[in-house]
Amino acid sequence: MATSHLTIIESWKLSQVNEVIADLQHSLNGLMPGELLKSTLTGLKWKVLFRVIFIQVENQRRFEGEKERVMHFSFADPKGENLRKLQISTAEQERQNIFQYVLEPVEHSDKPGKGEKLEVLSKTATNIGF
Repeated sequence: MATSHLTIIESWKLSQVNEVIADLQHSLNGLMPGELLKSTLTGLKWKVLFRVIFIQVENQRRFEGEKERVMHFSFADPKGENLRKLQISTAEQERQNIFQYVLEPVEHSDKPGKGEKLEVLSKTATNIGF
């Protein structure tokens, strides 16, 4: 098993489905769909579903092999200012190796906590294929 670690910067539980959006800080060459992440604190596991890419942000760093879902936001007035804030925020996060992913809890419904460390186990550790 690999011993690569990631840090949760922030995470949000989606109410309609058993999925979590997480800002993950890592220096890996991306996270592939199906990879299993395990908390070094709680032992809970999450499966990587896809990376979130924002259509309004140009030149986002991309990793070969990642599954991506493109998101499009509508902004309230002042639209231009709010769009620029998203672009600046995303660029700053990427400079710090922070990327947004959607994860699926494995045999639980929790989200990882802020600052929690996750270990990359394997994409073959689950029976669900992509």
